[in-house]
Amino acid sequence: MGANAAMITVVEDLWRIPRPGPKNLLRAPRFNALSELCAAEYGIDKPVFALSTALRSLGLPCHLLAGKTHLALDPVVAANALDEACRHKTSVRRHLCPLDLADDLPVSVVI
Repeated sequence: MGANAAMITVVEDLWRIPRPGPKNLLRAPRFNALSELCAAEYGIDKPVFALSTALRSLGLPCHLLAGKTHLALDPVVAANALDEACRHKTSVRRHLCPLDLADDLPVSVVI
């Protein structure tokens, strides 16, 4: 399906935040616009912590080290990844443990 035009516009706006970015991303107006859009579009009630983590994982340019902005995804690709993540109804948890320390591994839980 892919991200709609509003999602792409908001993510592109976030991608233009100059380095080093706001002291508190969660209070930045551009971040709040994305959070509100996600709440309206996907019925997710203010997913601020997960959303900020997702943006960092997607390479939010203002949070990358100097000279590493090439590691950021294209904003349209990032918007589509956020859209896909918000539409998922299940999640998978993987527990990693060095095998020499493993005992009984937990059973995977599907939420």
